[in-house]
Amino acid sequence: MLMSICSRWIHRTRPNADNGDRPTGLAPRFADSLITLLVGERRFTTNSETLTERSPFFSALLSGRWDNKLQDGSYFVDADGDLFEHILRYLRRGLLPVFYDNVKGHDYNLYMALLQEAKYFGILRLEKWLENKEYLKAVEVHHTVSKQNCNADDLSIIESNVTKEYLSAPLWSTQSYWHCPHDIPEHAKRQRACQDYSLAHDHHNATTGRKVTVVSWDATVLRKETVFNDHLCLDR
Repeated sequence: MLMSICSRWIHRTRPNADNGDRPTGLAPRFADSLITLLVGERRFTTNSETLTERSPFFSALLSGRWDNKLQDGSYFVDADGDLFEHILRYLRRGLLPVFYDNVKGHDYNLYMALLQEAKYFGILRLEKWLENKEYLKAVEVHHTVSKQNCNADDLSIIESNVTKEYLSAPLWSTQSYWHCPHDIPEHAKRQRACQDYSLAHDHHNATTGRKVTVVSWDATVLRKETVFNDHLCLDR
């Protein structure tokens, strides 16, 4: 599944960490720039530069013109905490979101909800990405239809970016042949000749062949391969 191009790098405070104390072990100047946000029911910790560089909403919130801190020193933001996780990921690293699943496709409801949050926080580049549906260019889907003949072992091969749909029911068949220990192709259908060869050349240490049965199938297969253009998701 391709829900997002980056790992979940959201550094939140613990649910019971509501006393507003600065983290210990930090240089005073860095500690002073740390900001704790209460977004819905979730708490996030980041620094002021991350919030204000791309968002006029946070530039105003942290301007100091209003006494809008909570008693514990955090700031309340009336927004969806789960959606804000994606907002903060973009503010931190400039990673534009892609919500895509190989089976279900793009999650347009999530895109629409995040677009409203991007407008609310005044993040123009993220707003453009979502409003113009630029995320569609980040995912390419290639379809091919072909006749396939495979043995049973091929059914266990899984490709994470490929799904297959069988347009016709697989036609199963079995085929038996003689496996020559000397790898002589002519012996595949000549068991007696293979045995005589082994006796003549191996003498008392004759290596015997064996009969092999292969199960195979034929079917018409629609193959869907998903290619992710992750370079398009980096806002540089």
